Amino acid sequence: MSVLDPLFVSFTWGAGGSTAERTTEMCTTAQGLFGLETCMHLTCTNVVDEILEEALNEAKNLGIQNILALRGKQFFNI
Repeated sequence: MSVLDPLFVSFTWGAGGSTAERTTEMCTTAQGLFGLETCMHLTCTNVVDEILEEALNEAKNLGIQNILALRGKQFFNI
């Protein structure tokens, strides 16, 4: 992908943190191995504050500087 010279690549951190480990690994690999700018797409639906804080701290510690954080759609029982 780096031969296409993208401005950045985006990796989605699934709802509830379902793909958290894989997402951070893909971001650090893209940055370190391929020299690509990354954006971690952080889906915040159904995630407690402590998990989000952990994710943000981990991103900071790994050098992930671009984060797209979306609340997502919440479903309510009516």
